Amino acid sequence: MVAGKYFSSNANVENFISESMYIEKKVQDKVENVLLEKTSITDKNKLQYDSAKEFVENYEEGIIDNYHLRKVKTEVGKACFLNNITELDIFENEDYLDTCVREIKSAGKIVDNTKKLFLVLYNMFFLGFKMIELNVLSMKRLEIFIRCLWIGE
Repeated sequence: MVAGKYFSSNANVENFISESMYIEKKVQDKVENVLLEKTSITDKNKLQYDSAKEFVENYEEGIIDNYHLRKVKTEVGKACFLNNITELDIFENEDYLDTCVREIKSAGKIVDNTKKLFLVLYNMFFLGFKMIELNVLSMKRLEIFIRCLWIGE
């Protein structure tokens, strides 16, 4: 920046440079991701920390040393983590979902088109248990979408 004849007469170039362009300013980030090393784990964020560890370990087993929290025990539970299902408590509903999958397999049903897939999803996630507390609105919108477009109601 060069002060010259085109600068305003009341321009404070030194102040502008020191306030706007000073490189050695120390900026303190507010660390909110509980999985970062610099984050202090307190009573306030312990539940969020444990939940994040559960997700990471269930998404890819063996990532966290000495892991001692909940782990899914079924293929469908693992699939829920891999597909980032957040609308329901996977651990709470894993047995029910596994039962649904086993019933479909034992009946010899084959899901070979989109309409059948959405019908299975609708039956598993909407008819089988109550709407989940956290994301009821997004689940309700998905239910309406599935019923209208794929089931033909």
